[in-house]
Amino acid sequence: TFLPLQDTDPTPSLGGFGLKLLVTHPTPGSFVGIETLVLGIGVSALLLHQWFFTWPPAPPLVPTRLRSAGRRVSRRFITIVIDGCRADRLLEANTPYIDRLRGEGTDYVNASTVYPARTVTAFSSMLTGAPPKVHGMGSNFVPNLGVKCESIFDSLSASGMTGKLVGIAHLVDAFGDRDVETVTAVTDNDEIDEALAARGRAVIQRDDPDLLVLQLLSVDQTGHARGSYNSEYLAKIEETDHVIERFLKWCESTGRRITDGQTGFRAFSRRALECAEIIDDYNYAQVLTLDLLKKGMRIREVPISYRLRANGKSFISARYLWRVPVGMLREMISQ
Repeated sequence: TFLPLQDTDPTPSLGGFGLKLLVTHPTPGSFVGIETLVLGIGVSALLLHQWFFTWPPAPPLVPTRLRSAGRRVSRRFITIVIDGCRADRLLEANTPYIDRLRGEGTDYVNASTVYPARTVTAFSSMLTGAPPKVHGMGSNFVPNLGVKCESIFDSLSASGMTGKLVGIAHLVDAFGDRDVETVTAVTDNDEIDEALAARGRAVIQRDDPDLLVLQLLSVDQTGHARGSYNSEYLAKIEETDHVIERFLKWCESTGRRITDGQTGFRAFSRRALECAEIIDDYNYAQVLTLDLLKKGMRIREVPISYRLRANGKSFISARYLWRVPVGMLREMISQ
């Protein structure tokens, strides 16, 4: 017995209909018709999504009242941004150093990103205090360069101070190459954060900025590649915790600007006196400064006045010029 095979679903799908039309009537008109249909469906889906399924949060329009009363409270401010890091996953991760910073400082538990949640858009809002409609950066890829309002870098410059942003190249689109130091985003994901931290250290040593904003990227790239619920995403957050710890510990004894390291006129706290060590008394001033900075002591420089020597003779000689650097090097490499 011969039984003819019959399509169990006699109603063709849209894709099947389009393919059949192109096979049976391969004319320019059929190609144009199919392309027009696909384009119409795509535009309709986009509009439906925007109108009925996307509710961007309203941007905060009330400025903060947490402001300094005209008094500078720190020599330098360092802001570290873990790009693409979900707050709930950060709380799940084992991040002892970040937890310590949170415990010693202020924890903002009701903060959220702007919409659209894109790197350039978010950085532009963080560093201008303005919503995307004001600063103009609505995507990672923008037709016009530069934020359209005053940024924190502009404010610092107007006050005679400097700020630097260390991150990947498309942040230049928002803030320009004067204020942004970049690392290429094609760096291996296991190396990108160390490369960014190294560039941050170099910027501190070279420019001594009053504000440093450091972008860390590996968490974001892991999220794009594996998804934020993947175990690798959580592991990358934990690796980032170590990157931040190493960077900030380096900053505790490095990058301080001292206009006069020679003066012997100093005041010490009790804690500083208890932990101070002088391993080379030939140039005790510099060695003592390096020792205390390495141990986390804070230094405040207060201007003093000098008068020309009336009697005696200086001991500075050619011998001094080579013994001082040697002593400083010994201090820097000592444990």
